Amino acid sequence: MANKYSANLEVLFNPKSLAIIGASNTPGKVGYAIVRNLIEANFSGEIYPVNLNEQKIQGLLAYPSVGKISSNVDAAIICVPAKFVPGVIKECAQKGINAAVIITAGFSETGEEGKKLEEEIRKVVEAKEMAVVGPNTLGIINTENGLNASFAANFPQTGGVAVVSQSGALCTAILDWARQEKIGFSKFISTGNKSFLGEAEYFHYLEHDPSTKSVLVYMESVKNAHKFLKEAAQLAKKKVVVVIKSGRSAEGQRAASSHTGAMSVDDKIFSIACKKSNIIRINSIEGFFDIAKLLAKVRKTKGLRLAVVTNAGGPGVIVADSASVHKFTLPEFSIKTLKTVKQINPHASNPLDLIGDAKPINYRTALSVLQADNSIDLVYALLTPQSMTQPERVADMVVSLNGKKPILCSFLGGTAVAHAKRYLKENGVAEFDTPERGIKALSRLSDYYERKKMKKCFEQKIAPKKSIKNLLAKKQSLLLEESFTLLKEFGIKAPKTIFFTKKSEIDFDKVKYPVALKTASGLAHKTDHGLVKASINSKEELEKQIDFMLAKSKEISIKPVLAMQEMIIGQEVLLSAITTEFGKVITYGLGGIFVEVMKDFSQKIAPLCESDVEEMLNEVKGTAVLRGARTKKKYDVDALKRTIKLIASLANTYPQISELEINPLIVTEEGCYAVDAVTTIIQKQKKTPRVGKKKK
Repeated sequence: MANKYSANLEVLFNPKSLAIIGASNTPGKVGYAIVRNLIEANFSGEIYPVNLNEQKIQGLLAYPSVGKISSNVDAAIICVPAKFVPGVIKECAQKGINAAVIITAGFSETGEEGKKLEEEIRKVVEAKEMAVVGPNTLGIINTENGLNASFAANFPQTGGVAVVSQSGALCTAILDWARQEKIGFSKFISTGNKSFLGEAEYFHYLEHDPSTKSVLVYMESVKNAHKFLKEAAQLAKKKVVVVIKSGRSAEGQRAASSHTGAMSVDDKIFSIACKKSNIIRINSIEGFFDIAKLLAKVRKTKGLRLAVVTNAGGPGVIVADSASVHKFTLPEFSIKTLKTVKQINPHASNPLDLIGDAKPINYRTALSVLQADNSIDLVYALLTPQSMTQPERVADMVVSLNGKKPILCSFLGGTAVAHAKRYLKENGVAEFDTPERGIKALSRLSDYYERKKMKKCFEQKIAPKKSIKNLLAKKQSLLLEESFTLLKEFGIKAPKTIFFTKKSEIDFDKVKYPVALKTASGLAHKTDHGLVKASINSKEELEKQIDFMLAKSKEISIKPVLAMQEMIIGQEVLLSAITTEFGKVITYGLGGIFVEVMKDFSQKIAPLCESDVEEMLNEVKGTAVLRGARTKKKYDVDALKRTIKLIASLANTYPQISELEINPLIVTEEGCYAVDAVTTIIQKQKKTPRVGKKKK
């Protein structure tokens, strides 16, 4: 489904005419570089340079303003000083231009004055629903039509990979690296400050772009996290999306903020969002480049079943180890393949060791027979420089056979294999400096395809109840009794509980020991104040604890309401839902030391599917305890799964809940029970009254 920017983004990347506002004849200026780049890339449309003082710009007729151009103009590239940009955007809107790139820096990333200029531009952009990239951007590139509307030094060759980057400098590094590696691109988008368009809008456009097969993203901040998650997931259904996001540390977040004027989201939550939307997150530029190479040079395969061919046993073992670490399987060869390769090595298996004296013909025989083996999807060829190997001839054979099934390579060494490596790159073969890097990139791609098969939930339709909405209204937090009412509405059970404010309300003769006693005020950290006591076995002890807790409640100024509960025997579990930029994040882990010390927990973004819940349980090592590890006792894991889903549904149904924590949830052999719950509510911001003179 098209969004309101789709048509204008299509015009921006495929304009029939383009105005360069701030075009220049002076080498070294941005306006000069952009006009030169468009001419040198053979841009297919008309170029209209705009400059107040020049009649011609680099041989093209120039205009004093965009309004003076007699013909229609589809899009504008703006590279005038920041203070003039609001006026230029107004002129563009009056001219009927609905797509633009603001190259100029000096806006929100510089402080308050820059923010004011940006807000002036925003009023025009939003009123006209203009698609505007930037400001503070390197520009954009479309390799299909020669649109090099950037001041990058290189114009890439055509390919199927699109790049969306918040860093213009990283864009130039990728372009330079791609030139060396002979990698082509479809689109290049330097997002800049993302003041008007974010990754979500670009993802929507690229999802429907037929020339884009995969997308590489560098980002420092997230604009509209919920929309980002939705559009990323939609794009990842059709195309591989790889993200490298900086700002993982506090120092990185400060640096990112000073770079683009935008705050970074919580890094752990961002990783959870990536997993939900099935985008591949990379934490290093090396890994980013490796998977970019793989996506650019490996055509679509039926799967990722890998055969390894090597002339040295050691590297073959390294590949096998690396494959094992990344949960990558090397399948057995077919009977026909084994019969052929055993003529080279009687002990042949996968990895296939051609032995140190392997000649080019041995590589040809092995690679040819593997191309015909239906149990193999792609081949990894390793080579070490030995006197009889002839790397250049082997490289030539790899290129000639790199057809039906892709062949990846690692030619290990230096000068002896340099020419062969260059030849492989120039002829479309993915060549990695080390096999570990190649296998790691492949494993990431394998994970993507595996997760693609899993059902994911992004929408939930449960109507909120008026009684619960009323319960949550005008409260900062809920009492325990109110939290239990909320949980009961979703079918989550609690132990038998008596709530009271005075000792006289308890009929001590009817109490069945042991019992637990706690404050029911909604206090989060009860233990810190001694306001929870389990396994009370006598009237005397119960009376003593009641007196203490009522007095303590008064002392720390909380509501003097207590809860007496039956003791439930089972395994303690923590469940919680917390509001984040991406929505409600659900946390599951075994209680106590497992979560607090060992950090053994799993988190997912609601809503949750069955596969999400199953994955949460599998990600927590302590789940083995619930499943009967080293004991005959097995707990009701199915009841736990249902409860996790119910908590996710509850949190999504009532967005006004800031945080809901059940700690502990006791899982027994026949069900599970919320023993304690803390619920806090999002507080609406009060509107600040405007201060000004009253009208007469």
